[in-house]
Amino acid sequence: MPHVPLRRLLTFASLPFLLLALLIPASAANAAVAPDAAVAVPAAVRSCSSATPVASRPTLNYKDTGSCVKLMQQLLLNKAYKIGASAPTGNYLSGTKAAVLLFQKNNRLVADAVVGPKTWAVLASSKTPKFTSPVYLTFDDCPSGSTSTAARTASNTTLKTARDLGMHLRLYVTGDCLKAKRFDVAYARQMGHTVCSHTNTHPELTKLTLSQIKAELQIPGLTTNCARPPYGAVNTTVRTAFSQLGYRLDLWNVDTNDWRGKTQTEVTNYVIANARPGDVVLMHMNHKAYNSSALKAIKAGLSKKSVNIK
Repeated sequence: MPHVPLRRLLTFASLPFLLLALLIPASAANAAVAPDAAVAVPAAVRSCSSATPVASRPTLNYKDTGSCVKLMQQLLLNKAYKIGASAPTGNYLSGTKAAVLLFQKNNRLVADAVVGPKTWAVLASSKTPKFTSPVYLTFDDCPSGSTSTAARTASNTTLKTARDLGMHLRLYVTGDCLKAKRFDVAYARQMGHTVCSHTNTHPELTKLTLSQIKAELQIPGLTTNCARPPYGAVNTTVRTAFSQLGYRLDLWNVDTNDWRGKTQTEVTNYVIANARPGDVVLMHMNHKAYNSSALKAIKAGLSKKSVNIK
């Protein structure tokens, strides 16, 4: 055998591996070093019963089936959650998934639609948690209507319904609205609601001077100690104006975005799904949820979650 240099032997020997490397897609080559990613769990039949200890119940995932799914669905129904069917089906589908996500969110669990030990434990509890902190429903601006009389009359009907439902609304009205006689402050307060300033002409207060801000906040004919800055726009000057006037600065932490053209159902469903004890919900009197039927829907939906409305 003729003498072949060692370097050439190594080159020949490496050739198949080099060719193989060229044929492997870059994504496959990188897979070995890529970080771990969430892997979908295959659907499975999960079996258990109400007699199965909570700690021994299997984890349920979307699209699972079986008696354990039925048990989970019944527990959700017992707590007034809608699963997309009137009775347990044993199929973990989209309706049940939505109910699980909402249940997890309402109970401050990780909202991942996976029914594991923590979710099972809360589901299996005999009582729905009772929260003492209420949700505050607030409405800004001015009632809508074809005429001032129509707007005021519709508003008064809404205010009376709220009173009858045991709901205390916070209403932030503009001076322009009162000038147009579209809102009855005296009647609102008679019905037990709080009426505050939302400025005279609804400007962005952060663009005004201190004296201009104070003039905007003080609405002629409205005696109050609370106000809400339009758009939630606040800076040091705005805070100084509130302090000098002795006004409480009221903002919010749940924005329904009702002004974006949402339907009444979209607004009420958003409030029911997202409002938690202690939250301040922002809506507007000139949009879809300032009426009796919307308030009744919100009241019913939050009551099912054992959430009170202040």
